[in-house]
Amino acid sequence: SWIFAPARADAHPTHRLCRITVDEAVAAYARTGGSPILFTMEGPWHQLTRREANTLIRIDAGASGEKAHAVSAHASQMERVPFHRGAEALESLRAITFSESHLGGRTTGGFPADTRLEVFARARVGVERPRPTD
Repeated sequence: SWIFAPARADAHPTHRLCRITVDEAVAAYARTGGSPILFTMEGPWHQLTRREANTLIRIDAGASGEKAHAVSAHASQMERVPFHRGAEALESLRAITFSESHLGGRTTGGFPADTRLEVFARARVGVERPRPTD
């Protein structure tokens, strides 16, 4: 199972509450022997540190457009702030942030200017299983 959730350090109170709820559910699942992979997402209220980020996913314009479409489905929020523009900006910013270390930006022409990136902290969650003995 893969689970995507905001960070506990997210400054948005609803996002923090969602993460607390997810963590409680994941802990309960782990007690039954489950071992899901938890992806901590970034957002406008919290970006992962370079040390926390361990999963980089390059996305194309089509995937970015689908994400913008999904964000815009929250009509009540979109009436207040164009959050899809923030998501697009974060995709571009994170590509720049990791350009030299991961995306070919150390050489001229090595980094495509239209690169977009999703950044996650990925962790397997679950109970320690006994290791077989020799």
